[in-house]
Amino acid sequence: MRARPRAGLYFLASVALICGPIHAQQESASSTASLVHDSKERSIRLKNHEPTFLGYTKDSDDEAFMDFTISLQHPVLPELLNEGNNRLKLLPYFAVTARFGQYIGTRDSSPVVTKRFNPKLFLRHAPKGFPERGESPDSYIDFEYAHESNGQQVNSLSTFQTTTQALGGNQEHAKDYISRGWDYLGVTTKIPISSWNAHLYVSRKWYCGCRLQKDIEENFDFEDPREIRSIRQVSGWRALLRFDPKNEFVDRTVLIADTGTRDTFKYNTARLEVGIRPMSRLFGVPFMIWGQNGYLSDLAQYYKKVHSFGAAFVFETFGR
Repeated sequence: MRARPRAGLYFLASVALICGPIHAQQESASSTASLVHDSKERSIRLKNHEPTFLGYTKDSDDEAFMDFTISLQHPVLPELLNEGNNRLKLLPYFAVTARFGQYIGTRDSSPVVTKRFNPKLFLRHAPKGFPERGESPDSYIDFEYAHESNGQQVNSLSTFQTTTQALGGNQEHAKDYISRGWDYLGVTTKIPISSWNAHLYVSRKWYCGCRLQKDIEENFDFEDPREIRSIRQVSGWRALLRFDPKNEFVDRTVLIADTGTRDTFKYNTARLEVGIRPMSRLFGVPFMIWGQNGYLSDLAQYYKKVHSFGAAFVFETFGR
């Protein structure tokens, strides 16, 4: 009489041993599918804000360095992308851009110097709505609040002298560590130009010593006298025109013009970027060469007119 219960227990145990792994595999498959779905959602929502670069830069007033910029953005309320009732066609975002230069073989200990740090909150209005998969809208207008600095700490004569001594008495290298910082309110609009297969971006910044920065750091008493003493003289207005030509040699052309909101058109900066399609195909990553003439080659010495050139790989996801 006891054999039957034992046989039943053995049967149930066998079923559990067989079904358990199957159920676990189903759960694992479901979990994996969920992770893949989430990963796709994240890869769409987390994308570049400005282009992310890795390359080589040579400024006329500096040694060459490895130049890398990381720039990302993500919606603050991403569920709005999945809702068909975003009637105002507004979406808040957080973005951060950071630029660094590594001096390899030209300065002691191959230092990495912070060039730019730019966290930003902005509200994007897309008149035609946001694509369902999260790609960049063909046209939009951004309302921005941001902080921009170089992350350095030299802000007095004593710290400048100490830094100069630590760098072997080289004052030019020490100037890279002078602290600069501003907050700004900004507006950026993206306008498609279909007939040229191009997009135009126009930006306006209002610099201030607001909540994050408080006291603007753009000129100190220990610095040499100079004509340009404010970031507003060289920055505040920007126009960027990007072409995506369809030919076998050039895969992108970008023209950028900057000028100040004070002394407008007196201190100007022009930059040209050209994507080389054969090199992009060879490396499997977009590759471009560029040249620049003007100011803002770095924030520490934003006031110097510099000729620059370089080459870089460009990492972008779904455009800007």
